[in-house]
Amino acid sequence: MKEVLTKHKSRTQLKGQEFTDALLIIPKFLFIKIQAEHSESGLLVNVDLNTDEPLVAEEIQLLHFCTVIATNILLINEIMRGETNSLKH
Repeated sequence: MKEVLTKHKSRTQLKGQEFTDALLIIPKFLFIKIQAEHSESGLLVNVDLNTDEPLVAEEIQLLHFCTVIATNILLINEIMRGETNSLKH
């Protein structure tokens, strides 16, 4: 990134430097949130990329299981619908 910035005008360099500074702040902020959540819960913590909020591993598993259960319910619904259609004919 620094190589690209040195080839352009000073205004572009300033904007590029602001951008790289912002990129350095975000991970530090998230890292602090993750550390705080881990120290409170003692569990593995990930980050929800949509909200930048920490997610405890149990919450991630819950989301996964909810998706699996919903998919299975839809499959059962399709099977039942297919059986009722075959009984009518």
